[in-house]
This record gives sequence, structure tokens and C-alpha cells, in this order.
Amino acid sequence: MEEAKALITGDKEEYTIPLKITAANQTVADLGSKVFPQVLSEFQTNYNPGAVARTKNLQIAAGKINGTVVMPGEEFSFNKVVGKRTVQDGYQNAPVYENGKVVDGLAGGICQISTTLYNAALLANLEITDRRNHNFVSTYVDEGRDATVVYGAQDFKFKNTRKYPIQINCSVSGGIARFEIKGIKEDVEYTVKILTNVTATIPFDEEIQEDSSLEPGTKQVIQAGHNGAKVSSYRVLYLDGNEVSRTLLYNDTYRTMSRIVKVGVGTEEAQEENPNIPEDLPVAQPEAQPESQPATPPANEPPASEPPAEVATNTTQETTADPVTPPVESPKPAEPTNNNQVPPTPPAKETNNEEKETPKVEEKQNNEEEKENNSEPSAQLTTDSDDGEKDKQQ
Repeated sequence: MEEAKALITGDKEEYTIPLKITAANQTVADLGSKVFPQVLSEFQTNYNPGAVARTKNLQIAAGKINGTVVMPGEEFSFNKVVGKRTVQDGYQNAPVYENGKVVDGLAGGICQISTTLYNAALLANLEITDRRNHNFVSTYVDEGRDATVVYGAQDFKFKNTRKYPIQINCSVSGGIARFEIKGIKEDVEYTVKILTNVTATIPFDEEIQEDSSLEPGTKQVIQAGHNGAKVSSYRVLYLDGNEVSRTLLYNDTYRTMSRIVKVGVGTEEAQEENPNIPEDLPVAQPEAQPESQPATPPANEPPASEPPAEVATNTTQETTADPVTPPVESPKPAEPTNNNQVPPTPPAKETNNEEKETPKVEEKQNNEEEKENNSEPSAQLTTDSDDGEKDKQQ
């Protein structure tokens, strides 16, 4: 200060004073338990530690938040604190939701971090200023209690409405992502509960995809289906065991996720070589005629051609055949009793031009009508997603 005063001499209208920055010997964050002695709230979610890439993404995002201090009246921004998700920061490809399907995307999974922090902020009775649910129900938290993030498009924010600073501590280890918010309790401290009410469940549909690389009739589930839902969430405050307020937080809508099944239809060459028709099917025989009348030969009709065999695409084949009628044998001529007798003229040989009836192979096809369901929020990741405005969430 004395140096600045020494520079102000004479009658000049403007003075240039060099800015001198002196770092504090100790910051609020350094004070630790002295400034943040009490746990105001805590919340945790489970993850699969065997998913190495996704676990790494969780740890990177949580590491950027751990230790953050939010002053009274200050707003916390997830995207501002965590920053852009890049390969340079160590993020890896992991499953995300995009356009209703599960695909690999950079930093997949970090929406679990924003979701866990969201619940901790609710339980600390902080004001949520920006939050949106995923397009699909998440696997690590109940409906209505998730918070998706997409860098540059969707943020998660809350404001410290308490009297004192708060500190956010978090860890990702052993299959548990855990957040706690620490600070100083106020004179009137409420017990907070978050309640959700599922008002509607939307059944998922099934999408059939024909695949010539699979054996005919073979089914392969590519993606499991998930129901959609409509959910209302509330924050309920209790004081001395009595409810004092119940506030509606959000009305969320989650889309259905289709069950995708590949069905083998085989190649055209495979269908010709293996039409899946049994070779030992019984052949229908003509009905027997009375003995007094010779069998009447059929009219001179052109032979019927066999229909090409079809391969069932979605269900087992069903083969039908007419019942078999045993052929009637013609009576044998009488044996001559005397060598001098002229043998009787043998009866005319019966002709049998009856056509063989080819069994038919019925084909069943299962085609269910797709149901389309749009979510109210312009959200997108269920699981767990994050970047991409075309329905990409982590």
C-alpha cells in the first residue's frame, strides 16, 4: 500500500500502479475440520469395479470435485469444476446411451458422479438451480433421483443457501461412489428426506432384426429392454420428527428402451442346401376302390411342382401331412389245375398315377408393433451417460 501511495505524485489525471498478488498462507480449504467440522449430508451409489474404463472415468471426475469449497450464496457448476471431458485428461470410452441404444462414448459413466452429488445436495437442503433427468431410467439410482450432464449443453448446478461455507468431499473406491457435504450446522437444522412417486409405467417394446449370418430360427438378444416411467419427486423437511414442509422438486418422464433381438434367417445358399424340411415325411396314398370296380385312373393333369421350402424366421416350424391310407392289393389270378388248360387272361394291370402330396411348411412370423414414447425433459444417458446432444448420456 505504501508503494502505491509513493507513485501518486504531482497533478496527473491517471496513474498506473502495478498489481501485486500475495498468496494467502492458508486457505479455507486448508482449514479442513476447523471450518467444516460437521457432516451435513452424505450419499453413495454402487458401480461395477470390473468395468475398468468406466471406473477410471468416475475417479477422474470425482477427483476434480473433491475438496471444492462453496461459499454462502455461491453457485456450484458441475461442468465448470469438472471441465471438458478429453482424452488428455485420461477419460476413456465406456458405455453411454445414444439415440435409444447403448454405445461406447468418451467419459461414459460420469453422470453417476453428478447424480450422487445431486442427492447429497438435496439432503443438505441446498437449492438446486439446474438439473435434468436422463432419457432412460438409471441403473444406479431410483427413478426421479438422477442428474444427467452433457458438457456444453446440460449442466448440474446448485447454490449454497446456508449461512456458512460448505466443502464437498468424495471418493470412488471398492465399487462405491460416495459424497459428503461438510460445514457448520445452523441453529435450526432440518432432517431431509427425498420421496418419489411413480405415477405411470410405460412397457418397452421389442425390435426384431433379421440376420443372415445366424442359423435359421436362432435368436440373439442384443439389448435388454427397459420400461419407461413418469415420476414425481419431493423434498420433505422434518423438525423434531414432525413434517413441516413437502416441496415438489420435479416431474420426470423416462423413455422406454426397446428390447433388440436378432433372428437368424440364413443366406439364400444356406436355405437351398438346408431347407429344414424332414426327408422322411409320410406320403399320402390314394383311397381304396371297391373290389368290384377297377381303380379309375386320374384325369390327365400336369404334375404339381413342389413349392420351394421356406425357412421360419422367428418361431419353430410346423409340418403337416395328410394321414396315410395303405394301398389296396389287387387279387391274384387263380392257379391253373390242368396243364392242358389254357391259362385265363390275367386282369388288366392297374395304373397308379396319383400324385404325391407335398407337405406344407408353415411360417410364423412375430412382428410386434413398436411403441414410441417421448420423454418430457430434453434429456438423453440411464444409465449412465454424458456427452452428446443427440441423446447421448453417461
